Amino acid sequence: MKKLIKLSLIMLFVLASCSKDDNTSDVNSSSFLVGNWEYMAYIDENGYAWTDDDSGSYVFTKDRVKIKLESGWDGEYEYKYLPDSNELIFFGTIHKVEILNNNEIIIRNSCCGSQLQRNQ
Repeated sequence: MKKLIKLSLIMLFVLASCSKDDNTSDVNSSSFLVGNWEYMAYIDENGYAWTDDDSGSYVFTKDRVKIKLESGWDGEYEYKYLPDSNELIFFGTIHKVEILNNNEIIIRNSCCGSQLQRNQ
């Protein structure tokens, strides 16, 4: 019985010491966007996904995003991600981040958006 209690306490300690701040898949973390995201589709104002329009990537570091699309639009910008409101601010614009799951998001501006999938 003592061994079971000791084992339970050890497991509790190990699980409690894990930090979720280091997890880029935690949607409530400011580091959630960090990584390489593949451009999947253009989402129009009616919510229709145009998958054949373009390809490319968004690469997020701690405070910069590099966007490269085959259509020719590319650039590197400082950004700020506010996980409480799911707002992404870059290029002088506030974008809304719609989180589909830990590996898929849509970055929306006032009418349209880009659907992205995290590269593993």
